[in-house]
Amino acid sequence: MTNVVKKKGKIEPFNSNKIKGALQKATIDAGYTVEEKKTSSTKCYSTSIKS
Repeated sequence: MTNVVKKKGKIEPFNSNKIKGALQKATIDAGYTVEEKKTSSTKCYSTSIKS
C-alpha cells in the first residue's frame, strides 16, 4: 500500500476516501452542491475531449 507523509512528518497509509471528503468539503465551501459540481465538471470534461 502507498504511504503518505503528512505536514509534520507523520506517515500514514493512503486513503482515497479522505481525498474525496476533502474535495466535497471544498466544493461546498465554494458555494456549490456536490451534484452541481459533478454536472459542471462532466460537461467541461466532455467538451475538452471533443476539442
